[in-house]
Amino acid sequence: MGQKKASNRHEPGVVALGDLLRMRREATGLSLTQMAKEFGISHTYLGRLERGEYAHPTPVILGRIARGLQVHLADLYALSGITLPTDLPDFGPYLRAKHPDWPKLVITELDDYCAFLKHKYSLH
Repeated sequence: MGQKKASNRHEPGVVALGDLLRMRREATGLSLTQMAKEFGISHTYLGRLERGEYAHPTPVILGRIARGLQVHLADLYALSGITLPTDLPDFGPYLRAKHPDWPKLVITELDDYCAFLKHKYSLH
Protein backbone atom coordinates (compact mmCIF):
# COMPACT_ATOMS: atom_id res chain seq x y z
CA MET A 1 0.00 0.00 0.00
CA GLY A 2 2.86 2.38 0.71
CA GLN A 3 6.54 2.25 1.13
CA LYS A 4 7.50 1.43 4.70
CA LYS A 5 10.63 2.96 6.08
CA ALA A 6 12.13 1.53 9.24
CA SER A 7 13.37 4.65 11.00
CA ASN A 8 11.51 7.60 9.60
CA ARG A 9 9.70 8.65 12.79
CA HIS A 10 11.83 11.77 12.92
CA GLU A 11 11.12 12.88 9.35
CA PRO A 12 9.14 16.12 9.83
CA GLY A 13 6.67 15.63 6.95
CA VAL A 14 5.82 12.07 7.89
CA VAL A 15 5.25 12.88 11.55
CA ALA A 16 3.20 15.97 10.65
CA LEU A 17 1.00 13.88 8.34
CA GLY A 18 0.41 11.28 11.04
CA ASP A 19 -0.34 13.94 13.62
CA LEU A 20 -2.81 15.66 11.29
CA LEU A 21 -4.58 12.40 10.53
CA ARG A 22 -4.84 11.43 14.19
CA MET A 23 -6.07 14.90 15.17
CA ARG A 24 -8.76 14.95 12.44
CA ARG A 25 -9.82 11.36 13.17
CA GLU A 26 -10.19 12.07 16.88
CA ALA A 27 -12.09 15.29 16.13
CA THR A 28 -14.64 13.26 14.16
CA GLY A 29 -15.00 10.84 17.06
CA LEU A 30 -13.89 7.84 15.02
CA SER A 31 -11.75 5.07 16.40
CA LEU A 32 -8.86 3.88 14.27
CA THR A 33 -10.81 0.71 13.43
CA GLN A 34 -13.97 2.63 12.53
CA MET A 35 -12.08 5.00 10.29
CA ALA A 36 -10.22 2.19 8.57
CA LYS A 37 -13.45 0.31 7.88
CA GLU A 38 -15.29 3.42 6.70
CA PHE A 39 -12.47 4.44 4.32
CA GLY A 40 -11.65 0.93 3.10
CA ILE A 41 -8.13 0.96 4.52
CA SER A 42 -6.43 -1.65 6.69
CA HIS A 43 -6.50 -0.51 10.33
CA THR A 44 -2.90 -1.71 10.69
CA TYR A 45 -1.80 0.43 7.75
CA LEU A 46 -3.75 3.41 9.05
CA GLY A 47 -2.21 3.08 12.51
CA ARG A 48 1.27 2.94 11.04
CA LEU A 49 0.48 5.94 8.90
CA GLU A 50 -0.63 7.90 11.97
CA ARG A 51 2.57 6.91 13.77
CA GLY A 52 4.67 8.13 10.84
CA GLU A 53 5.96 4.69 9.88
CA TYR A 54 5.17 5.10 6.19
CA ALA A 55 7.26 7.65 4.33
CA HIS A 56 5.29 7.53 1.08
CA PRO A 57 1.62 6.60 1.38
CA THR A 58 -0.08 6.02 -1.95
CA PRO A 59 -2.11 8.80 -3.58
CA VAL A 60 -5.14 6.48 -3.64
CA ILE A 61 -5.04 6.03 0.14
CA LEU A 62 -4.48 9.75 0.66
CA GLY A 63 -7.48 10.46 -1.57
CA ARG A 64 -9.72 8.23 0.53
CA ILE A 65 -8.50 9.87 3.72
CA ALA A 66 -8.91 13.39 2.32
CA ARG A 67 -12.51 12.72 1.28
CA GLY A 68 -13.38 10.99 4.54
CA LEU A 69 -11.81 13.55 6.86
CA GLN A 70 -12.68 16.53 4.64
CA VAL A 71 -9.06 17.59 4.32
CA HIS A 72 -7.61 19.13 1.16
CA LEU A 73 -5.88 16.41 -0.83
CA ALA A 74 -3.14 18.84 -1.83
CA ASP A 75 -2.31 19.31 1.88
CA LEU A 76 -1.92 15.57 2.39
CA TYR A 77 0.19 15.34 -0.76
CA ALA A 78 2.44 18.14 0.45
CA LEU A 79 2.90 16.51 3.86
CA SER A 80 3.74 13.24 2.08
CA GLY A 81 6.26 14.83 -0.26
CA ILE A 82 4.12 14.27 -3.35
CA THR A 83 4.45 17.10 -5.83
CA LEU A 84 1.70 17.85 -8.28
CA PRO A 85 2.53 18.85 -11.84
CA THR A 86 1.92 22.52 -12.43
CA ASP A 87 2.32 22.52 -16.20
CA LEU A 88 0.41 20.71 -18.89
CA PRO A 89 2.38 18.61 -21.36
CA ASP A 90 3.29 20.00 -24.76
CA PHE A 91 0.77 19.45 -27.52
CA GLY A 92 2.53 16.51 -29.21
CA PRO A 93 2.93 14.39 -26.05
CA TYR A 94 -0.62 15.27 -25.04
CA LEU A 95 -1.99 14.08 -28.39
CA ARG A 96 0.03 10.85 -28.20
CA ALA A 97 -1.29 10.15 -24.70
CA LYS A 98 -4.88 11.11 -25.48
CA HIS A 99 -5.05 9.44 -28.89
CA PRO A 100 -2.58 6.53 -29.00
CA ASP A 101 -4.42 5.05 -31.98
CA TRP A 102 -3.91 8.10 -34.20
CA PRO A 103 -1.24 7.79 -36.91
CA LYS A 104 2.10 9.38 -36.06
CA LEU A 105 1.88 11.55 -39.16
CA VAL A 106 -1.39 13.13 -37.96
CA ILE A 107 0.08 13.93 -34.55
CA THR A 108 3.25 15.34 -36.13
CA GLU A 109 1.26 17.55 -38.50
CA LEU A 110 -0.97 18.84 -35.70
CA ASP A 111 2.05 19.51 -33.50
CA ASP A 112 3.81 21.34 -36.35
CA TYR A 113 0.72 23.42 -37.04
CA CYS A 114 0.45 24.31 -33.37
CA ALA A 115 4.10 25.43 -33.41
CA PHE A 116 3.40 27.50 -36.55
CA LEU A 117 0.46 29.25 -34.87
CA LYS A 118 2.48 29.93 -31.72
CA HIS A 119 5.19 31.54 -33.83
CA LYS A 120 2.74 33.45 -36.03
CA TYR A 121 0.96 35.02 -33.06
CA SER A 122 4.07 35.33 -30.83
CA LEU A 123 2.64 32.98 -28.20
CA HIS A 124 4.70 31.21 -25.58
